[in-house]
Amino acid sequence: MIPLGYGKWVRADRIFAVVPLESEERGEGRRTYVHVDGLDAPIVASRSERAILADVETALVEAAGLPRTRRTRPEEERPAGATGAAGSRRRRPGQASLLSTSGSDSAA
Repeated sequence: MIPLGYGKWVRADRIFAVVPLESEERGEGRRTYVHVDGLDAPIVASRSERAILADVETALVEAAGLPRTRRTRPEEERPAGATGAAGSRRRRPGQASLLSTSGSDSAA
């Protein structure tokens, strides 16, 4: 179940469209139209379309039994000082480096 705000919840597999409200339509917590299968009119949600879609994706991935994937943020959204380079991440002992050609880390 996906929370839409205002105490409204819908099943993730029933959502087929999420439309952000234009600035003149927004107000008093109104942020997104959520179109749900079986309903004639969209539901007004107080959450952003990104937040709703993230919850839908998580729910559907869990329902399908797929392993979760880790997403990286675009460069402009990363915190200051975060490079995202492979060399900046700590590896677990015995974990191979992606840059290693031999398939294992060797301390030199």
